[in-house]
Amino acid sequence: EIHRKLDASLSTFGATVGTFVVVVAIAGAIAAWPRIMAALRSLPGLMPAAVAATVTAVLGVALNDSGMSATLDFLGEDVLDRAEAERTRDAYLAMLDAVREAGVRSNVSLKLTAMGLLGDAGFALQNVDAIVERAAANDDPFVRIDMEGSAVTEPTLDLFERVFAERRNVGPVLQAMLRRTPGDVARAIELGARVRLCKGAYAEGPGVAPDVSWQGKAPGPYDRAADAQANDAIRALGDPKCKAS
Repeated sequence: EIHRKLDASLSTFGATVGTFVVVVAIAGAIAAWPRIMAALRSLPGLMPAAVAATVTAVLGVALNDSGMSATLDFLGEDVLDRAEAERTRDAYLAMLDAVREAGVRSNVSLKLTAMGLLGDAGFALQNVDAIVERAAANDDPFVRIDMEGSAVTEPTLDLFERVFAERRNVGPVLQAMLRRTPGDVARAIELGARVRLCKGAYAEGPGVAPDVSWQGKAPGPYDRAADAQANDAIRALGDPKCKAS
């Protein structure tokens, strides 16, 4: 009963915060618009990318003005056409330039299948590397590699490590629901990589992910993965008496 009431309270709180953020973003966008448009006028010849940059950068400025940062994502996945993957890459480059010109505190997130991973991993690597290199010039240089279905988990993490070996301003998302994730968390800790942990939204078979009846119960896969990351951070602080709980 306590857990049910707590879940209901958290849901109400989350909805309230979400509404507040939207209201603040709209209000901030009005004040931020001249600054954003001045930055976008420096990006000729990239109208679709500039439109995406306009929308996301306006919201980023609005959130910044409210004391929050943001992450920008040019949505897309399962791209097989090289020209389309290059257009997606160029949209990210334009967004990063607009963020820098507008003085927005924001980073970017991307899906590797939008970069051409399904057709040519080497080609996708070149696209991601260009984005990570461009992002390094921004105040917030981080690039988050979103996780997709389990069919591309291994190639996603392989490509991440290849980029991470040369540039540290990149990190993956890990899905707690996958059976393999404890090992992936341990590997990320070993690398010293910055990870975003999520429960996972993809429908996966029982050989890949356990039955989802664990949701809402503790400790579940998410709790265990989060504890591993938290305990590693505590160890880095040098206090052996502390433990995540």
